[in-house]
Amino acid sequence: MMYNKRLLMKEMKKCVQIALATALASGLAAYARPLTLADPFILPFDSLMHIAGLIHRHLPFVESIGGYARVDNVWNKSADQLRELKNAGYGNFYFGNESGDDFLLERMNKGYRAEDVVRHMSKLDEAGMPYILNFLGGLGGKGYGLS
Repeated sequence: MMYNKRLLMKEMKKCVQIALATALASGLAAYARPLTLADPFILPFDSLMHIAGLIHRHLPFVESIGGYARVDNVWNKSADQLRELKNAGYGNFYFGNESGDDFLLERMNKGYRAEDVVRHMSKLDEAGMPYILNFLGGLGGKGYGLS
């Protein structure tokens, strides 16, 4: 699937602003100590820091900001930037990697290889940012992976 990344980031920022406004207006935001967003990590570092500032200013009870993410969302962020994001409240992102097998990653059109996963998840480790990395056992089908 092809998409315009600039347009997608613009839409993501708009969605975060709408979510904040809705949470504030509904009064339900007081219950969202960990705030879970769809895929905020696609945004660049500066945008994420700006969003964290908005969240902490308008929803001061939010203790952490997490959500879903892709391994390639980490590529454009250094370990130092990830550490700053962690200190701003980001963490516990759920990465759906699915497999550590290059054949299966290619078959699923993930857009990266197993060595990329190790390299970029290591930046999160170095930054001290907690995360969840999901693997799907049996993804290769009957008999695949036993060799």
